[in-house]
Amino acid sequence: MRHILEPALHELSQTVLAPGARTHVRERLGRLIGGDATPDSILALDVGCGYFSPLAAFGCEVTGLDIDAGRIRHFGPRGIVGSATSLSFADGHFDIVLSIGLLHHLDDADARRAIGEMRRVARLGGQIVIFDAVLPETAWRRPLAAAIRTLDFGAHMRGQAALRMLFDASDWRCERVTYAATGLEGVWFLSRGGEE
Repeated sequence: MRHILEPALHELSQTVLAPGARTHVRERLGRLIGGDATPDSILALDVGCGYFSPLAAFGCEVTGLDIDAGRIRHFGPRGIVGSATSLSFADGHFDIVLSIGLLHHLDDADARRAIGEMRRVARLGGQIVIFDAVLPETAWRRPLAAAIRTLDFGAHMRGQAALRMLFDASDWRCERVTYAATGLEGVWFLSRGGEE
């Protein structure tokens, strides 16, 4: 029974704690994908996909990877149980590699390995899109966001500077955003495959 309720409870918690987040992610991804090939020709990988991938809304052929077999069971037939630190795909296999909200669940060494693996499996010129939550710069200005962050299951919640340090290459563009009505903030990291 628990495995049936988990996706609904996850959706409820996202709706209550991060209202507007899904819309933010969908709009950002729409802008990123809009200029590329027709969606059905885009091979995409969602690393740490959870129960579903937002890329599915754009008609991409999405492979989801998550360490949790229960989440992959809900994800569907293109879901794979596996670790972000050791992706079982050939170099340059995907047009888009996406990860949302994964890095704050990984220590620094594993987060760097995961970022390296995402870069490795992206095709030359393909898009690598990583989004992760960050701590508010001043908790007193965003008390609700600060409280939500202290309750987060991720054991490695970072500030923006610490998160940025995980990305060794200088070719990553980053943008800090407020993505939910509760004041939650995150950083988008964007790069192209094959760039070092």
